[in-house]
Amino acid sequence: MSVTSQRLDAARPARGPAEIDPVRRAFVVPAGLRRELRDVMNQQCWCWGCDVRRPRGNLLMRHGAARVRPPGGDRRRSTAYHVDLGEGAWAALWGFGLAVVPARGLPVLMFRYEPEPRLILDATALRSVWSPADLPPHDAAKITPAWWSALTMFRWIASYEAWVLEHAGAAWRRQCVEQFKGVIVSGGGLAAVWDSIGDRLERAILDAVRTVSAS
Repeated sequence: MSVTSQRLDAARPARGPAEIDPVRRAFVVPAGLRRELRDVMNQQCWCWGCDVRRPRGNLLMRHGAARVRPPGGDRRRSTAYHVDLGEGAWAALWGFGLAVVPARGLPVLMFRYEPEPRLILDATALRSVWSPADLPPHDAAKITPAWWSALTMFRWIASYEAWVLEHAGAAWRRQCVEQFKGVIVSGGGLAAVWDSIGDRLERAILDAVRTVSAS
């Protein structure tokens, strides 16, 4: 098992979707965490853009992502990257955001500048998306199961950023961040920040579950 796989396995939430899914009441992420998530997601998407253009090789592909170009070489749409998360789960990355399809749980979409999860009704259609216009129907989902699905992706991003530092070096990530306007996180700090976001989100979700269970 790779270091990245071990890190991802260790980071997975202790409780599973079966315990979270029944709690479908409204769930609001704390305002400070929501603002931080929006800013860090924007910077993360920028860094992925740098990673795919890296002169010494595409880091997303080296990490295992599959590059899926738009049909017919349509330059009005951008290349997608599909990521195998294991156990049947997968994710799609675009310049405008990402989507995650858990093995168990709700498939959700998160936009780059509005990263609150939106429910996707047709997860299969996500494999044929190269622009926002290609997206299948989606709806805002301020419920705990949707955020639990998003948490799966945040854990993967943390493991990816740790892998980047290990294989491309902190100097590469600093170079990416230096080109980004409005830096939120220093070059080598993204993995730790995503871990922190994941930990705080998981606590907030489980607190909401306990509150509902006690009522």
